[in-house]
Amino acid sequence: MTFSLEDLQGRQGVYTIWIKECAYVGSAVNIGRRIRRHIRDLCQGEHRNKFFQRAYDKYGDEAVRIGEIKFCDGYSEQELKKFELIVQDRLRNDGVELFSVVEPDGNPMVGEGSEEARRKVGEATRRRWEDPEYRKLMTEAAKGENNPFFGQKHSDETKRKQSERMKGNQYSLGYKHSEETKQKMSEAAKNRPPMAEETRKKLSDAGKGRKHSNETKQKISKALKGKPRKKRKTGRLEKGNDDG
Repeated sequence: MTFSLEDLQGRQGVYTIWIKECAYVGSAVNIGRRIRRHIRDLCQGEHRNKFFQRAYDKYGDEAVRIGEIKFCDGYSEQELKKFELIVQDRLRNDGVELFSVVEPDGNPMVGEGSEEARRKVGEATRRRWEDPEYRKLMTEAAKGENNPFFGQKHSDETKRKQSERMKGNQYSLGYKHSEETKQKMSEAAKNRPPMAEETRKKLSDAGKGRKHSNETKQKISKALKGKPRKKRKTGRLEKGNDDG
């Protein structure tokens, strides 16, 4: 949905302003007034975010657009900041470069270019996830129409960037779960309710007619080489083993 500044006047929530493929994420008790101030500062060459200002100076008015808006009427400024963090984290996970990053204490950390800045962003994100209240907010924000991305689809360009970003991912390489974690995972799997018949049918229908490409087949074959084959449980007695 496209919003005009008039539509946003007096509304509070989280907003995004885009220049090309980079985004500025912010929150305000009056989104319309705040975006007007951003645009005024950019036009006058006085925006406090130097990365945002440089992008505007390079690409001009025609490259600026108002993007995702999440209305949060009735929330406190502190809660708005938490919603801002949620949108910020989701965009970063989607591979979007941000002009500024907000830390858990609400202070802006400008730019993401240097390794030091990226390290701080990673630490700030991990600290946020240690907060049970933040995790609860993230869960609620991702449900149905509450999700800022509800009803939208990634563009082919975004999908390509995500694919490139994930190639050669070494994040979990060599990582081993503790015995306690293994036990918890085992218990969770045992207590998991059986899949509904309707869900099974949907999964089955979704896979019908799909074929792996030759390249994918080669990758699967290469990955399975040297691994012991698991015996399928057929539920039937093997020949010669029944005592009847």
